[in-house]
Amino acid sequence: MATCGQIRFSFVLVSARISANNMNMTLEPILVATGDDCEGRLVFRDGWLVAVLVQLSAQHDEQEGFWYLEKGFGALDGPDLPSFESLEQATAWIADHFNDAPPFTQPAA
Repeated sequence: MATCGQIRFSFVLVSARISANNMNMTLEPILVATGDDCEGRLVFRDGWLVAVLVQLSAQHDEQEGFWYLEKGFGALDGPDLPSFESLEQATAWIADHFNDAPPFTQPAA
């Protein structure tokens, strides 16, 4: 059981695997300590963490329910962090940003 703003809830951790632009992405549900905006997703590309998405709460008025890029890594790192109407839009945007990027490889020891 978790508390998110004034709401107490429990959820089952279910990862979603999607394929976009010939890459595999996994979205894992998490709770994020950002105040009322606490439902989130870790986004992995081919097993590498590339983004943290957070669903916006009612305090964001017309953007309530949108998904905000709380933090991006690699090709997603930058000062302008977008919001998306759905997880599908967010994952399509993420896939587009990695479209020309080579696959990740483990650094040499």
